Amino acid sequence: MFRKLLLAAAALWAAVTLSSCTGFSVVTEDLMDPPKLTAEQTAINNALKQSVISSTIRLKYPKTGDYRSSFVFHDIDGDDEQEAIAFYSVESSDYTRVSLLDQKEGQWVAVYELPGASEDVEFISFANITDNPADDVIIGWSSPDQEEKELCVYSMVDNTLTLQHSETYSEYILDDLDRDGRDDIFIVHKSGNSRSASLLQISFNGYEVDVVSEISLSDAIVEFSHLITGRFRSDSGQKALFIDELISGSSYATEVFTITSNGLIPLISWEMAELDLEEEQPSEELKPTLSLYEQTIRSEQVFCTDINNDSVVEIPISRSLPGYEDEELAEADKLYLTQYSHLKDESFARVFSAVINRTAGYMIRFPENWIDNVTVVNQVENGEWRFIRYNNELKHSLNDISEELARIRVVSQNDYQDKFLENYIELDVKGLFTYYGYIPENVTSDLKISAVELKSMFELI
Repeated sequence: MFRKLLLAAAALWAAVTLSSCTGFSVVTEDLMDPPKLTAEQTAINNALKQSVISSTIRLKYPKTGDYRSSFVFHDIDGDDEQEAIAFYSVESSDYTRVSLLDQKEGQWVAVYELPGASEDVEFISFANITDNPADDVIIGWSSPDQEEKELCVYSMVDNTLTLQHSETYSEYILDDLDRDGRDDIFIVHKSGNSRSASLLQISFNGYEVDVVSEISLSDAIVEFSHLITGRFRSDSGQKALFIDELISGSSYATEVFTITSNGLIPLISWEMAELDLEEEQPSEELKPTLSLYEQTIRSEQVFCTDINNDSVVEIPISRSLPGYEDEELAEADKLYLTQYSHLKDESFARVFSAVINRTAGYMIRFPENWIDNVTVVNQVENGEWRFIRYNNELKHSLNDISEELARIRVVSQNDYQDKFLENYIELDVKGLFTYYGYIPENVTSDLKISAVELKSMFELI
């Protein structure tokens, strides 16, 4: 038995070693059993096989987005009936092909096919880019040996799925920022060793899909971490594009752009853009400021979001909690206070401030009198966060918990030793985890809160 196990282990090691030498890459389609097809998908699959010359086809699946199946259903010819788009490759080529299938007299048949732009399908989406009666098709393509991806816009023209535009990209987002009734595609991308980046707006100019606005971003960008669109002011319906960027190994920043008749306009930017203002002067609310960009630079990995569901996107401004300012302190040991803000005139207006426990999946909103006066002690042994008054003697050791205000603990259903927490109150439940809070007795501080207040300050993320 031992000899058999030894031989099996040797064979496994040889396979792993060989794979590392030959450049073998694990492909999920090869290792996973394909999902079982429904009756309709089986009919489409059979129609696809009948239309392909090769005897062997391999279905491909979009990696990201709302559609993850090799068969995607959508009305793309405006007949109020859904067509099917299928992704596949043949044994003689790694490139993915696109097949359009439709129902004829109750039977699925392949009516058109075209080559894809690369090996893998990143995503497929649908949007109203052109003036066609039905949605246009947007497909992202990628290849393992290429840093940048390619985004392609297709439209149905004379019953043919036609390529309208292609553009390299790193990340993208779809939205109608200029509120003209048509969707726009916003692309950010890096190129070359200079790490330069451009922000592109791709839209329909009445004749063809083309780039209608372009603006430079910071050369310091390492990667684009997060893109989101939404209103940028509570007193304005105008929307903006928010880009969270990794600008070094541990620092993040945010740039914000909106659209006027002049094209993309920076609201928060790494530099003062040179704008052509001969035809239209932007209002004061669109005045770009470099100082706002500098304020968004942060070490904490937090991104723009509509944190309070008011349809306005909040921008995070992060700084160390009292006692954690020491630059020599390891990043993993630092804790931050995050201020979520709206743009107001040429400054930030705070919506609220909170500490975020990303590992445990919750945040605690700070009352106004806690800001700069309260810090957090992380009890590593049980993962409990203790909220205490900060004083000058606390400094970096954070051992003084003589004036404790509250505690938060997360307990797993499988963690039997913490099943009974005397004097703790249940704050919320998420999956296998229960969140508990505790208010110490006999707190006399002016920073004191009640159990009811702690529960209102607590929020799952």
